[in-house]
Amino acid sequence: MASFHTFFGGDIKVGDQTEAFDGIQIDAQQGQPIYAPANALVYYVQDQDGVGNNRLILVHNNGFVTVFTNLSRVLVQSHDTVKR
Repeated sequence: MASFHTFFGGDIKVGDQTEAFDGIQIDAQQGQPIYAPANALVYYVQDQDGVGNNRLILVHNNGFVTVFTNLSRVLVQSHDTVKR
């Protein structure tokens, strides 16, 4: 089951610095499927063949951006469209 790790407007530690964080982080179990929170264009995919350091960036019609990191695998490609 997923749980919130960092809330919008909180602080996040980056190296030795603490910075404002303009998003949320949600922890999930390895292998748990993820879903787009809204319809979007797949802007960027980094797939390192199952290394577990994969990234996915979605750009939504309303201007919001969703970034997924530490994915065990990615099933879409750049320029694909995804639905909620």
